[in-house]
Amino acid sequence: MDVTDWQNRLEKYFKVGGVVGRHLLDIIDSESAYGQYVIRHFHGHHMLIDSFYSFFVETIRTAANFAHTKGIPREYPYYPIILLYYVTLFRSFRAAENLLTRG
Repeated sequence: MDVTDWQNRLEKYFKVGGVVGRHLLDIIDSESAYGQYVIRHFHGHHMLIDSFYSFFVETIRTAANFAHTKGIPREYPYYPIILLYYVTLFRSFRAAENLLTRG
């Protein structure tokens, strides 16, 4: 079975009312409603975390731009590894935030 056959088979068995995964729509709607609740009721949290994210992204971009334009200094051989660590850390923060706003 090739990929197209497999996808057609999935569509055949999981299509309800013209939508694959239709049973998830109620869940997605509930997640969106919960996210709106969190945003409305925890405005201070969002102001603080969005400011932090902005600072974090600016810092990562500055560090990456430094490495791109000036190169990695010999005395900091772990610079790229640490930069990747912080990018990964940022993605983890964002994943946690998405879990908060999607319940």
